[in-house]
Amino acid sequence: MEDAETVHQVMISVFEEYRHSDVPSSALFETVDGIKKALQTGEEKALLCFEHNVAIGTVRFTVGERDLYFFRLSVCPKARGKSMLLWLENDAKEHGKLSLSCKVRSSILKNVPLYNSLSTN
Repeated sequence: MEDAETVHQVMISVFEEYRHSDVPSSALFETVDGIKKALQTGEEKALLCFEHNVAIGTVRFTVGERDLYFFRLSVCPKARGKSMLLWLENDAKEHGKLSLSCKVRSSILKNVPLYNSLSTN
């Protein structure tokens, strides 16, 4: 899957800011091949966001029986906001999922309010 390289490239560039954290993100150790395999087998899906033909964000997700679980949300600093989260929320609703969930580092204080701001209706 040719998008795996772009997904990886955006993810690594965004997560680089956490390389020197007390506990660096495991995202920094993922490989293109690992992402490619997960996308090819259907184990996970990925969304890429482009601006002027340049990838500025990506998120990977799985769709369960009752929920959509997302991870590795990676958005270039200049483009950060809720757009990708709102797309995931709408996709989950359209497919009858009851919830949208993720794990987030509580040490990155700005993330918790952002994710909590999504509606649950």
